[in-house]
Amino acid sequence: MSLRISGAIVVASVSVALARCFGPRYTDSTVTGVLMIEGEPAPEGVRVTFSPTAPDGSSSYARTGPEGVYELWFNAGNKGANSGENVVTCGVPMQFDDKGEAFLPDDLKAIRKSLIDPKTRQPKEVIVTVEKGPNELQLEF
Repeated sequence: MSLRISGAIVVASVSVALARCFGPRYTDSTVTGVLMIEGEPAPEGVRVTFSPTAPDGSSSYARTGPEGVYELWFNAGNKGANSGENVVTCGVPMQFDDKGEAFLPDDLKAIRKSLIDPKTRQPKEVIVTVEKGPNELQLEF
């Protein structure tokens, strides 16, 4: 094989590998809904994570808006989630003031405790099934 053909094969192989790692990836489902914590809509800013149980799936993320409403994003440019069984966890990320110092707003401090299992000290989990196409899921924590 000539050097020119070998080089073309290497370039093509690297291009395919990079496209798989960094290129746009799409999902077969969208998920919106309301996050409820102890019977009340979650405050704004709670992080929602859907992690597929399938080994080849990728996680999707959201932050709650007003009244606990969320919409999952698969990556920065694509809304959605992987269909199938997903483990859902929630968390309260720290926020930063103008000086760059971390803090947690008072309304989120109590919520943080509600999202942790006191026995395991790990985030509580809810298992949901995401169907292909649009989904509207109310989550209860």
